[in-house]
Amino acid sequence: MTDMATGTTQNGSAILQPAYYLYNLDLSGASTVKPGLGASVTLTASKNDGTPLAAVFPLVCSVQRANGTTETDRFDVTTAVLGMKSYLYH
Repeated sequence: MTDMATGTTQNGSAILQPAYYLYNLDLSGASTVKPGLGASVTLTASKNDGTPLAAVFPLVCSVQRANGTTETDRFDVTTAVLGMKSYLYH
């Protein structure tokens, strides 16, 4: 690039990491739950540079019961502290 006012020329290069999403979400916890016991899940939200993201996310949890019925709950989860929120589901 050349500055037309001073005639100074500069150049450079940088490595860019493309990101498909604006932020990263990681939901971790047990993949299966024993009947009658609760399940703990943790939602971790971060920006693409790894810094924690404090925001509100909708979390939908569906449980298929042994009798064939399905129970679905929706929660608003806030990741205010270090971009993490733990939730215990019964």
